[in-house]
Amino acid sequence: DNFTAFWFRYVFPNLSAIEEGMFDVEEIRKDYSNYLDRVFEKVGEELIVELGKRGELPFKPTKIGRWWFRDREVDVVALNHKERKALLVEVKWSRLGPKDIPRIKRRLESMFPYLGLEDYEAYYGVIARSIKGKEDFTWDLDDFNKLARIGS
Repeated sequence: DNFTAFWFRYVFPNLSAIEEGMFDVEEIRKDYSNYLDRVFEKVGEELIVELGKRGELPFKPTKIGRWWFRDREVDVVALNHKERKALLVEVKWSRLGPKDIPRIKRRLESMFPYLGLEDYEAYYGVIARSIKGKEDFTWDLDDFNKLARIGS
């Protein structure tokens, strides 16, 4: 729950200062992008779920989640074990340009061998606040808005 996460991250530890009118909101502004990174990762996972339901991915995922091992992490991994297909997605709460996407996808490719999916066909994607120079398997807030309009 994002409300509860916000409360325990910012409000609860500063409750006395807030009640006394001595809290400096700049403390939240400095850290807010870090907080939004985590929130946006969950939203990105929900986007992949929705795209999978709509048949807008190269396969229908049967399992979606986060993957990590020691210092390696992939924000969203969508799998279909029967079809032996995987989609690895990096989620960034930032504005990305055309040079960023290949770099991020190369990093995801370097992670793939650690997932133990050697015989899977792999796809790599990026979700960001905004992306200039979109290509296959890249989504940003414009795509969220399009899905929201279609779904309503």
